[in-house]
Amino acid sequence: MFIDPSLDNATRTIRVRVNIKNSDRLLKPQMFATATIHVRLRPDGSPESTSLVGMYVCPMHPEVMQREPGKCSICEMPLEKVPERRVAVDHRSSTFSRCR
Repeated sequence: MFIDPSLDNATRTIRVRVNIKNSDRLLKPQMFATATIHVRLRPDGSPESTSLVGMYVCPMHPEVMQREPGKCSICEMPLEKVPERRVAVDHRSSTFSRCR
């Protein structure tokens, strides 16, 4: 699964790419789905780091990941390093902003 790190402020949504088996062919291209993602929070309200931080992932095939730089075994694209992202929480307005 790949979760886009950018939130659309207008719709308060993010893009998520999930690869799932569809052997019965019930899922069709462009179908809509709703999902709930649970994230553990630190005491300050920011999300905990994922186990993917520091890994290298293919932007087209998020299931392809490894600990060292390289190329995707499916499409040969260079793998991109998953960055550590810190989120600052403004408890007064319930908004989040990315820290660098």
